[in-house]
Amino acid sequence: MYKIYFCSDGRLGNQIIQYFACIVLNKILGNTHEIEFISNINTNLNSIIINDFEWTKLCHKYYNIDFNSNELVFAFSKYYNTNVDIDENYINKLKNNNIYLTDYYQRSEVYRINNIRELLLNIVNDSNNFNKIIGKNNLTIGDIMNNNYKMPTNNELVIHIRLDDFFTTGDGEVLNPEYYLSSINEICNKYNNIDTLTIVVDKLRNNDEKYVKYLIQNCPQHLNIKLHQKSIFEDFNYLRTAKYLISSNATFSWIASYLSNAIIVVVSNYNIYLSPHQGRKAITYIDTTGRCIVKDLQPHFTRIDVDNLIII
Repeated sequence: MYKIYFCSDGRLGNQIIQYFACIVLNKILGNTHEIEFISNINTNLNSIIINDFEWTKLCHKYYNIDFNSNELVFAFSKYYNTNVDIDENYINKLKNNNIYLTDYYQRSEVYRINNIRELLLNIVNDSNNFNKIIGKNNLTIGDIMNNNYKMPTNNELVIHIRLDDFFTTGDGEVLNPEYYLSSINEICNKYNNIDTLTIVVDKLRNNDEKYVKYLIQNCPQHLNIKLHQKSIFEDFNYLRTAKYLISSNATFSWIASYLSNAIIVVVSNYNIYLSPHQGRKAITYIDTTGRCIVKDLQPHFTRIDVDNLIII
């Protein structure tokens, strides 16, 4: 049997979604391949390399996704040859060769298709697959679907904040704190059983504490507020098992939301075109079940903005 190779890159969320891209591609090809993680980039593999643009275009064609083709070309033309014909000859060539995926494949218009999400959930929830290696340092499916960690209560709202490395000298990728505050108020007004707010956040550096303190002092006063700063797998599974969840604009958080059974998920409508792995429409819409609230609030919150926050 032919193989789909992938060498995951980036942090946990990026690694998981690269594995998902392999599953989606294999489904399109009729499950003709085995999926195999390789620990180091190897351009000498006897395989066809499928880049981000080709994978996206193939998904659009197979699933009849209505997407602005000019927007797609704009997102990728700086990095790839966009004059690629995704026809039967192309697909048959893929079916009869090894394939190598080398990019990030973060396209929400693909992953939000219900039968794709169901396919991925069925695979990661199957305990027979828990030992499957899907990333660096022997990352397995069992690591991201571990229900043995402490879980949030049914009265707990969980939010994820990505700070530190998302700050830049210019416009940052950090979400404006008003995104979180408006979302917290909206969910608490809708679900009056919520009595606890848990903030999942990495180690606070530089002036990050001020951002978090600003959130805490402006939250509804009835909430018991706590920080959750555990291992990466504990943090991920805490997000994934939450009943009420507010996502950051990090892939880590989006994947946890995507795999969750949360009653309500809030995400930011984060539309940006940067590098090849971010040349995408926003990783925003989790699915089409109606549980997702999309906040049209862009990032661009910098360290200077944090300095200007008023803490009482």
